[in-house]
Amino acid sequence: MNVLDTSVVTKWFFREPGSDLAVELLRSEKEFFAPDYLRIEFFSNVSKKVRAGQITIEEGREHQNKFEKISFQLVPYKKLENMVFEFSTQYPITYYDSIFIALAYSQRSKLYTFDKVKTEC
Repeated sequence: MNVLDTSVVTKWFFREPGSDLAVELLRSEKEFFAPDYLRIEFFSNVSKKVRAGQITIEEGREHQNKFEKISFQLVPYKKLENMVFEFSTQYPITYYDSIFIALAYSQRSKLYTFDKVKTEC
């Protein structure tokens, strides 16, 4: 299984540049690893789109319900905490981005992302 970050998951729900590639990934793989933090970050993205008037609150709730049906193996942040700190202090990346990188590293998996900073690490 490979690791997904929030930029990929968001593109499954909202038409953005790269959405076609993200949807293709969803169709080609059945299960993914993700840090439990992904839920918070995704729901934050949904709420921002509601506040910005890009979607209705009802659509936001629908996205939350659909998100819950995706087969993720969510890994608790606490299991990654030490590695996350090490990566975030050794490389020019945020602590939040390090969560996804640490998970991919610990699982010896690919990290799928549209975030340029993460791809450079």
